Amino acid sequence: MKRIWWCPTGPLTFLPLHAATTDIASRNHETSKFVISSYIPSVNALIEARAKESQASSGLLAVGMTKSPGYGSPLPNAKQEILEVKTQAGRVPSWRFTQLQNEDATKEEVLKNMTNSSWIHLACHGVQDLQNPIRSGLVLTNAERLKIMDIVEKQSISIEFAFLSACETATGEEKVSDEALHITGGMLAAGCRSVIGTMWSIPDAAAPLIAKEVYEHLLPPGKEPDSSRAAQALHEAVSSLRSRDEWSQNVHAWAPFVHYGA
Repeated sequence: MKRIWWCPTGPLTFLPLHAATTDIASRNHETSKFVISSYIPSVNALIEARAKESQASSGLLAVGMTKSPGYGSPLPNAKQEILEVKTQAGRVPSWRFTQLQNEDATKEEVLKNMTNSSWIHLACHGVQDLQNPIRSGLVLTNAERLKIMDIVEKQSISIEFAFLSACETATGEEKVSDEALHITGGMLAAGCRSVIGTMWSIPDAAAPLIAKEVYEHLLPPGKEPDSSRAAQALHEAVSSLRSRDEWSQNVHAWAPFVHYGA
């Protein structure tokens, strides 16, 4: 299937173009039937992401927060999501797998363990600060925010692939919608080659299902991890979710998931 990169501007940045259809009663006319979609904040961002060679992965860091007081509803399925990621990561014998959950997931510990992990998975709440976008980030224990600038400033971190399983990590800002001020776009700016994020809140029960399918496609037995397959992996994961009766008609469950980068 062909691949397409969306680079929307203005109000289009708020629309899930990958979910477009000419007939809502039939899935035969949906964009996903013809192309695998990715997004880019700018053409230059795509050029830079594609210029980065896929590197040998040193390991995967998985962070899960089942509760973040003051930042929305609890995420009880974050624990199951991390378990699914751990199971799939076990297919790579050479990998170092690290998991941090709840009280263990301090900003200091997360940043420290990022230095040993070229792939990261974060299942938590995200915060989009519209007044000061550079303060947007992912909520860890003690209400600490892991901000993009925290990653940029720690030069020993080199992330190839990031799965941000958190709310609104790819949501733009209305006043400057042409700029990539969301967390997912920020990860690309920080040097990440490939990122999966969300455009709006995702159902807690759907997150582990998507994560399981994504990593099953990214980490096939007997093959090396390859982040260049992330867009296709997400495409297949969403298709699998939609094949389930309980999710097939729930566009709010699958449309938020987006891929950014190479």
